[in-house]
Amino acid sequence: MQEKRGSGRPTLTLRIPHRLSGIEGDMSAPTPFRRSLPAISPGFIRTYHLVMHHSPGVPLHDVVRAVRRVTRFAEAEAMARMWDAHHRGRAVVTTTYLERAEFLAELLSSGGIRVSLEAVHR
Repeated sequence: MQEKRGSGRPTLTLRIPHRLSGIEGDMSAPTPFRRSLPAISPGFIRTYHLVMHHSPGVPLHDVVRAVRRVTRFAEAEAMARMWDAHHRGRAVVTTTYLERAEFLAELLSSGGIRVSLEAVHR
């Protein structure tokens, strides 16, 4: 333990060996050792479309409200998705990875909206 001159308080400085070069380093200073993460190719994570189907029994404003609540879309974007599903019978709400798509589908279907997942083919 070393005492700084003039402060009156003892300070603790630990010296530890650096893993790569064998030099001693100060624990309070950042080390230059960084692990590089492996590169992930663009096709590594498989994506899915969350498709909303026309649900005749659900009022249109409830569909917009549910889409906004689940996806955080603005009102205009949620209404565009709702009208696509209403007129065309289906609308792709979002494209994401499987676990998130399943979660969003569960949230939308709890409001009475029919949804399905479709794998994106590359």
